[in-house]
Amino acid sequence: MISSLSSKFNKSLQDNNFYLISEEPKDVNSKEHKLWESVKLNEIINVIDPEESDQVVDAVMAKDAAKFLPKE
Repeated sequence: MISSLSSKFNKSLQDNNFYLISEEPKDVNSKEHKLWESVKLNEIINVIDPEESDQVVDAVMAKDAAKFLPKE
């Protein structure tokens, strides 16, 4: 999905910010934790705790970001 968006809008992956707002799953042996861990290791995606979600607001405001997908 991320590479598709970058390709469609002709933007480098490094020129964008991607966030996953998620608490770390408690059960370290669960499928959810394995998925969370693999996303956290992905250098393109910033995994942040919900309590830190103000970082996303700050990034949106700093870049003067706008909605680009139409409402369905």
